Amino acid sequence: LFDDFLKDTINLDAWVLAKDANATDFVAASTAVSGGTIAGATSTTDDSYHSIKGPNMFLGDNECGMEIRFQVDVVTTPNGLTWEAGFCDPKTDDTLPAIADVDTPSVNTGAADLAVIHQDTDQTLTTMAFVTDGSTTNMNTTKTDLGTRTMTFNEFATVRVQGYGDQFACGFYGLNGELLESASHGGATASMVEGGVLMAPQFIIGDRGAASIIATIDCIAAWGDRYAR
Repeated sequence: LFDDFLKDTINLDAWVLAKDANATDFVAASTAVSGGTIAGATSTTDDSYHSIKGPNMFLGDNECGMEIRFQVDVVTTPNGLTWEAGFCDPKTDDTLPAIADVDTPSVNTGAADLAVIHQDTDQTLTTMAFVTDGSTTNMNTTKTDLGTRTMTFNEFATVRVQGYGDQFACGFYGLNGELLESASHGGATASMVEGGVLMAPQFIIGDRGAASIIATIDCIAAWGDRYAR
């Protein structure tokens, strides 16, 4: 699955959009730039979210992976932001991130299997972390801080999440494709994700103040083997 968003509209057979009241769904922003983009905005209400997700048909056992290249126009308080990108099994609410608390990591909205990069400037940890959880017994919510990494105002960055059975890894890449941070989970059962559970590639962003945040997505890709190894 690869979308460079070259059309005037988003392919809603491939993507599911969700938003809070007064937020703006992702829409085709420009086909006049190289590759095209989509963009959406939070409202001016604190904790306003909007999201995009792909089909729920990817397995860690099939070595699923996803990548998103995006930028935001606000990165600091008092506006603040929270965002999350990676894989997650179906949530009860697509207008909330899967991670409820990144400081002492806990999961929200009924999610049970996930591997995401998460950032929330309302938390003690205001920079990025890689968070995983699994539904099999003794697979616990686990996080790795990604240095002191955060987004840069109006600068594209790339997030990649890759599965290897019950193990998942992530990479955060800068404007020119340089790897800036990485982490890997699943060396022990406690940090594994259940690779036999179907998940969807997803991206969600919200504001942490009474100001709108515009997120612009350049492209999203997701992949996996046809058969489990």
